[in-house]
Amino acid sequence: MRRRGKHLRRFFVFYVCRICNPLAAVSYDEKSHALKATFWDSGRTYVYEGVPQKLYDALLFADSVGAFFNRHIRDSFRFHET
Repeated sequence: MRRRGKHLRRFFVFYVCRICNPLAAVSYDEKSHALKATFWDSGRTYVYEGVPQKLYDALLFADSVGAFFNRHIRDSFRFHET
């Protein structure tokens, strides 16, 4: 992989346990501060805009990813379906 300095973005997809969570996967784009969330039941994917990196990091280490998402992200940021 060729490195392009400032243009290289770190992108990580976190897959969530289906039994305990409505989220199938979440990912984050550091450059645009966009969090992408895919839901198990509907299969729909939404992009939440302006989510701080620290909030995404906290989501990954939360005891309950679904509860954290609902409490801190779902109704707090603009979003659109992809």
